[in-house]
Amino acid sequence: MLTTTHTITPDKNDAENWYVINDGVMGGLSQSNFEITGKQLRYYGHVSTRNNGGFASLRYNVKPLNINEVKSFKLTITGDGSDYEFRLRAAQDSWISYVYKFQTTGEKQTINFTVKDLKPQYRGRKLNKEVYNGKQLIEIGLLIGNKKEQDFEILFHNLEIIE
Repeated sequence: MLTTTHTITPDKNDAENWYVINDGVMGGLSQSNFEITGKQLRYYGHVSTRNNGGFASLRYNVKPLNINEVKSFKLTITGDGSDYEFRLRAAQDSWISYVYKFQTTGEKQTINFTVKDLKPQYRGRKLNKEVYNGKQLIEIGLLIGNKKEQDFEILFHNLEIIE
């Protein structure tokens, strides 16, 4: 069986498709930003638990891909030792996020996970819904929200989407 891989690598020419959503949407005070240098994206900031806050997220609007059925992912990052979530949205008309939680080591690492590892959530709440079917992909992202005040920094090198 032939394997197809789609790779998302940060590029300054594609910077308008990356954006930040923090807990300010619900009154929180967390702050974050990103910068693309070469072929990596630096995402950094401060998570605040004040004012019912507690998360910061980076998102990317995925360009249309000719996907048959995603089987797995390879996420290459350099973290700061904190826990993060990889998140994806499958459809424009759905606010369900499919979430994979991972811990960073403080060094460059490649994290492998399958579609079965993704758990459906809505606004941080686990859902008893179907698992991600691998047929569509419109948005990916990283989220940090460890229920504590903290500075953070993570480098996103690339994401391989494997069919």
